[in-house]
Amino acid sequence: MSDHIILDIETKTLLEGKKLTEMEVSCAVVYNVNDHKYSVYGDTKGELNDLRNRIDLASRVTTWGGEKFDLPIIFNKPSFEETGVSRFKSDDLRRRVYLSQQLDPMQYDPNKHGGWSLDKVSKETLGVEGKSGNGKGAPALYTQGLWGRLIDYCIQDVKLTRDLIWFADKYGYLLGADGMYARVGKDWLK
Repeated sequence: MSDHIILDIETKTLLEGKKLTEMEVSCAVVYNVNDHKYSVYGDTKGELNDLRNRIDLASRVTTWGGEKFDLPIIFNKPSFEETGVSRFKSDDLRRRVYLSQQLDPMQYDPNKHGGWSLDKVSKETLGVEGKSGNGKGAPALYTQGLWGRLIDYCIQDVKLTRDLIWFADKYGYLLGADGMYARVGKDWLK
């Protein structure tokens, strides 16, 4: 049985004008698909090392935008390619959507990439309320020491990503805003 995990992170500050290597994890949540359990990692060096080890041990790591943001920050590298995480292991669902639309997954142009946020795709594909907040508020939760709210927010993003990957793996497509359709395929290695 493969070891499939789904993860999301929150950061201590906003990215605005910073390099990825200047960003720090405030918390991370990992969902283990095999045993249906969540693990929470904090911002200490030991917990970040545990998180990196957990990623290294997994056979599949599903994220929403993790190749552009989460994984480089976790491994303190300027790009996904430098993290050491194999493309065969990483299943960045947002990357799959962008590639299906013939868009560059490492660039963002709101006129082209818009309509494919985790919130919009969750609402359109799953018919759920969507995200419980906005990622821009996560650093304030960290600064104020509101750990429960910060972790709950991160867990909610992991749950949405989990439900979307189950849908994508089963049906092979996702929906974006205004009826946009993305054939993401059932083979996550593509």
